[in-house]
Amino acid sequence: MTRERAKGAPWWLRLVRIPALLVCVLTVAGFLGRYWWRFDLASHFRVQYALALAPVVLLMLATRRWRHAAGFGLFLAVNLALIAPLFYSYSPIMKGGTHLTTLALNVEHPNERSDLVLAELARTEPDIVVLQEVGRRWLSELTPFRERYAYKVELPRSDYFGIALYSKYPILDHRELHYGIVQVPSIVARLDVQGQALTVVGTHPLPPVSAFHSEERNLQLQGLAEIVADVEGPVLLLGDLNATRWSHHFQRLTEESGLRAPHGRYRPTWPVGKPWFWIQIDHGLVRGLAVTGSSTGSDVGSDHYPLYLDVHIPGMSPRTP
Repeated sequence: MTRERAKGAPWWLRLVRIPALLVCVLTVAGFLGRYWWRFDLASHFRVQYALALAPVVLLMLATRRWRHAAGFGLFLAVNLALIAPLFYSYSPIMKGGTHLTTLALNVEHPNERSDLVLAELARTEPDIVVLQEVGRRWLSELTPFRERYAYKVELPRSDYFGIALYSKYPILDHRELHYGIVQVPSIVARLDVQGQALTVVGTHPLPPVSAFHSEERNLQLQGLAEIVADVEGPVLLLGDLNATRWSHHFQRLTEESGLRAPHGRYRPTWPVGKPWFWIQIDHGLVRGLAVTGSSTGSDVGSDHYPLYLDVHIPGMSPRTP
């Protein structure tokens, strides 16, 4: 019998081991999101799991508790393997073609700081903007911004699911899609960018805060995957998907649509002001486009940070719109 077993584990080991074991359980649960919505919630915090387990493993190594170090190290390695590619930034050097700056911003419906939103939009002036949670009040208060965009599709609502698309390039046509019992709207628009068609999808599914909400979100993501799969040419999807890239349902969206979440572009966007819980649920997904840069914007009073994505459409000569 080892000395530790004879005397009992020290108090600090018990104190560390219990939360570490919980993190290990959550690590496994995150892979089971297809079976239960609560398991899917566990998939979103891979960065936090790695940050929690790393000091535990170091402590076990420092105190020569090899079995504990190996066990917790295995779960740390699993999480590191999932998140490591997201921190390798790669920006391809593109010649010719057209570069676009795009923005996805959930303004948060009750947010009263439209002045901050207007200042952010005036500072960056993206080529393509998708705003979520916009109602008629927001449209009124954002009039100076809206007047700068000749092409737009606006679907305001009195709840948290109004959505609007603004473009410096002509909108050739668009579809308004409504999903689920709540009839959450999405926009699918075809733009003329220097003579080439670019399909832009703006969407904002329900947050997965219950079994019903999760099912509604999943149905919307599945419906969008089917729509995008039938689209020819380059596609850009912008919006608050209420899912991270480790979610089973997010991965199903990308697999079935051909869209991709670019590596080296991990940009936590929610919740503002709570860094220990930061995750990226606002996304720019692409197909047939190169991503040359990404960033988050300033605090605009919302619980989301603005998400900017710089994309490149190959094979065309640049020209100011």
